[in-house]
Amino acid sequence: MKVNRSYLSFNAAVIMLLLWSVCSTIAAAGAFIDRDGNQHKWSIGQSHQLEWDGAPFIPFGVEFTPKSFAPNSGNAEFEADKRLVEELKAAQVTDVLITPGQLSIVSVPTESVQRIVDLLEANGITYGLEISDPPYSSLGGYVINAAVNRVEGVRSSVQVSRQFPNAKDSIWLICDAATHEVDKISRVPVVDGTASVNVSVSHGANKIVLFYPEQSSSDLSSDPGFPDMWTDYDRHRDRLMISLQKVKFGKGLRYFIDPFAERLKLSEMSDTVFPTSKAFRIEYSSWLSKRYSSTADLGGSWGLGTHELSSFETAASVIPLWRKSRGVPYAYDTTKEEGFPVIIDTSAMWSDFLQFRAESISGYMNSLADVIKRTVADVPVVYTASSLDRIFAGSKKAGFDGLAVPVSATENDVIEKTGYVFSLAESSPKPTWILSRIAPLDGKFENKSDLFSILNDAHSLGSKACYVEYGSKIDASVPWISEYASLGIKDRSFVTYKPHTIYYPQGMQNVSTKKFKDGSWWLPKIVPSVGLHLGSSLSGYFVPKTSDGQGDAYIWSLNGTQGLHFQAASTVTIVSVSGEESQQKAKKGKVEIQVGPEPIIVRGIPLTQFIPAEVVEKELADLEKSITAVAGVLHDVTGLQMQLERAKELYKNGQLSVSFDMAHSLNAQIHDTLAQAHVKSPAEN
Repeated sequence: MKVNRSYLSFNAAVIMLLLWSVCSTIAAAGAFIDRDGNQHKWSIGQSHQLEWDGAPFIPFGVEFTPKSFAPNSGNAEFEADKRLVEELKAAQVTDVLITPGQLSIVSVPTESVQRIVDLLEANGITYGLEISDPPYSSLGGYVINAAVNRVEGVRSSVQVSRQFPNAKDSIWLICDAATHEVDKISRVPVVDGTASVNVSVSHGANKIVLFYPEQSSSDLSSDPGFPDMWTDYDRHRDRLMISLQKVKFGKGLRYFIDPFAERLKLSEMSDTVFPTSKAFRIEYSSWLSKRYSSTADLGGSWGLGTHELSSFETAASVIPLWRKSRGVPYAYDTTKEEGFPVIIDTSAMWSDFLQFRAESISGYMNSLADVIKRTVADVPVVYTASSLDRIFAGSKKAGFDGLAVPVSATENDVIEKTGYVFSLAESSPKPTWILSRIAPLDGKFENKSDLFSILNDAHSLGSKACYVEYGSKIDASVPWISEYASLGIKDRSFVTYKPHTIYYPQGMQNVSTKKFKDGSWWLPKIVPSVGLHLGSSLSGYFVPKTSDGQGDAYIWSLNGTQGLHFQAASTVTIVSVSGEESQQKAKKGKVEIQVGPEPIIVRGIPLTQFIPAEVVEKELADLEKSITAVAGVLHDVTGLQMQLERAKELYKNGQLSVSFDMAHSLNAQIHDTLAQAHVKSPAEN
């Protein structure tokens, strides 16, 4: 059976599953000693709640940016902060998230932070502190974006130029527009933001010039870009610790959030940057030396052919000149200053880089969390999970303890973001606290039902804390927050509730976060999977569990309820979205399964057999029509008819997957033939 190549191959999926599937049995706990010497024990529960001093801590509060944190502020600003805190207390709001706003926390004078801490302590308000202190430089490197940084239609010898603001230099190449055969690869300095190269093109040729500029990720968009942790981590950590250690925290402290930046985001722009900093390359080369026994072994895995690497340090400076399906199958060795071809179909160059980057970034995140808990205050450390990315998947050891949902404004926004954060928390090796942040679209909620609806959505997806962003103005809707909190905290089931979920693979097309009628959720997950080719009226994917092809097949209908027949040697288990299981006994080597618009999980049919008989029958019928259609183009279709009969025979003998693969491949070939002859295929009529 053919699989969708956008998903992992079966063997790769099994390996990844074994690497990433771990149980949440590792403890997440600590003991905070406040400034008065009193100890407060805390832990994270399996339902993603924070337990503090033996009781659930389920805060529903307000995000608070003190005016007295602003540069050149004085007593007037602090008096305004006091009035705001008094208003919050009068509204029975007992929890706040202190944020420095657009400032770095270390740029706020220690005495200003201490005054706010003392103010909240005096009023009996618990607090978390955002300690964002953006590292000093954005990630810089060669930008691998051949879809954008190109000049097409070069048909004569000419000077070719492109603008690259703040770039240092650029790798460039010239290749044939049709064959992508490379004529030359070199480097050129970027002068005043312009890269210019002189190219020689023979008469009648059609060439493309591609550029790979060395830029910072912050130069590519308005996004601040991902920080260069490899270069700046030590300096950033020391600066942050020196600042925070001066503050004396009392019994009201509950957590720290975002010790790097307000959000860590590996954006699409960041993914195009292949870093070049010395610190990055040192760490990457060390990682490669542990992964491979020799540079020859690495060269084979990367598909480097005859190009030899002198060391792992050299390997860390090799730049791929393709990304996904764009670019050319070449790489550039910045040590030797030469380009060379790469067998990209099997090359692990990109996958190694992405795996190293994720492991390294996650390591820095966990390391910083541990330092904070060890040297400042042993309270949970939380990161805002800006995307469904492995860097937020947590650690088997200590490290960070919670994930925050990015600031959300609408109901759909809350559902989408809380959904993937819950997925990350469930995938973590240890229990992980989930915290939400809400920003009303117009600065406030017009009625209580709107606020309660959004808070219910967050809670229904596992959030166990929520802070609403009001700026510096308290309005009539603020008391509704404490009202909601009082209703929820009285109900123990509110604390222990965890949604029932099923998952779809991250990046799968035409699927999104969804709530089913029974209250179950369908959420994205970083899960190794194999796409299933099920025709036009079905969709699904396969999550392998063992190396012999067993696993969970998720399947649903795109066209009403269908009764489908599968090959099966014994009883098959069917699981609904609500988790209810039923057994279906095989009769004469087949089992009938009813498939509707809601996905079901099928267990007991290996991947190699997971294809409905109806799908194979339709493919065979389509092939028969296609052969008739192509007869007017090829005139002699005897060979195709023989192959059709062979495919039918395979089907009768129970080799459904082989029959389908054969028919599907022939259909594709005929479709191409008809397209070249400008004849519509039967499927298009």
